[in-house]
Amino acid sequence: MEFTKTPLNIVEQIELIKLKGISIEDDAFARRVLTHVNYHRLQAYCFPYEKVDRRNIGKLSHCLISGKSFKHVFKLYTFDRSLRLLLLEAIEIVEIALRAHFVQVLAEKYGPHAYLKPDIFYRQDIYANCIANLDKQLLRNNEALVNNCRANYKKPPYPPIWVASELLTLGGLSRWLENIKKRQDRQAVAQKLNLDEVVARSFSHHLTHVRNICAHHGRIWNRKFTLTMRLPSNPVFLSSQFNKNSFDQRKVFNTLVILCWCTKTIDPETTWPARLKALLKTRSDKELELIGVVNGWADFELFS
Repeated sequence: MEFTKTPLNIVEQIELIKLKGISIEDDAFARRVLTHVNYHRLQAYCFPYEKVDRRNIGKLSHCLISGKSFKHVFKLYTFDRSLRLLLLEAIEIVEIALRAHFVQVLAEKYGPHAYLKPDIFYRQDIYANCIANLDKQLLRNNEALVNNCRANYKKPPYPPIWVASELLTLGGLSRWLENIKKRQDRQAVAQKLNLDEVVARSFSHHLTHVRNICAHHGRIWNRKFTLTMRLPSNPVFLSSQFNKNSFDQRKVFNTLVILCWCTKTIDPETTWPARLKALLKTRSDKELELIGVVNGWADFELFS
């Protein structure tokens, strides 16, 4: 099939929105929004409200059920943006903590250049890839910490682990953690977040996926992640607060639960869970269902 659609100007986009059943009370507001936010980006927040085409059951007609306004759609969009920003904040906290735990455990047990000892890692092909990626980071990095090591120390030609770790992306850190050979070493890193090492490794890998979506301004609301995580069975208090439905496990609520757990473990005085709760409470129960929120979530101690 050949693509024959023609681009629409802003006025034509507004008329199309009205044809789809979305009420627009203020055309000037709609023009301003559509000037700065792509029409198709906003359209993604309409999908759950689209009618099924009766002539072709199962296919969406792109017309909305009654009662939805342009401002409602835009508020969903701004809610999603706020949720992404909160996610990025918590992921940063967890990533920095994981780096610190990785460094401390390996440095204390294997020395300042622990990561240069291939025998403490499981798969040598993954290890070689991790070193190659670190080499690339070192070549293009001009941080003061790295330059200081270069100027003062020639042997070995790599910085100590506490400097090298600062060059790792979250994805890179996840691969290093995954490849530590001894379970007791992996567990020593994970237990600082009060998690089992299997869960911590799965979670760090999942967070890489979530962070990349957030960093590129992707939609989180009503999204099904392609990369899920292993849910902890212990402690029971934490396990009881996840959405265990197989379909909903691909949504963001479980990620939010474990981020509440981790941020409170790292800083018992954190306000992040309370700010997350306040944001979630701005949306209806039906809208929260689309991110996997379970009944009674607002009473969970984790969100206090």
